[in-house]
Amino acid sequence: SATTATTQATTATTKASEAATSATNAAASAAAAAASADNFDDTYLGAKSSDPTQDNDGDALNAGDLYFNTSSNELKYYTGSAWNAIVAVDTSGFATKGFATAMSIAL
Repeated sequence: SATTATTQATTATTKASEAATSATNAAASAAAAAASADNFDDTYLGAKSSDPTQDNDGDALNAGDLYFNTSSNELKYYTGSAWNAIVAVDTSGFATKGFATAMSIAL
């Protein structure tokens, strides 16, 4: 009976240690997730009606920052000194033109 009690006590101590480790790991994971969300939030500023002058934390803008302008319905990126619209380019004719050029050269 004493041996069983000692074994159970050891098991309980081990389980308590494992639980403490799990709690520490969960806290570290939560902190890493929060930092990752903050990093994303500093780069993609979200939807705004005009060009922002600061990031979402009130810090200076960085080249490569993005936001969606709800007034012009444009996704914009920051160059380090100005906001520019990201413009889609129609590439549907590239393959046809490239193929025709390749065929002309081959013939």
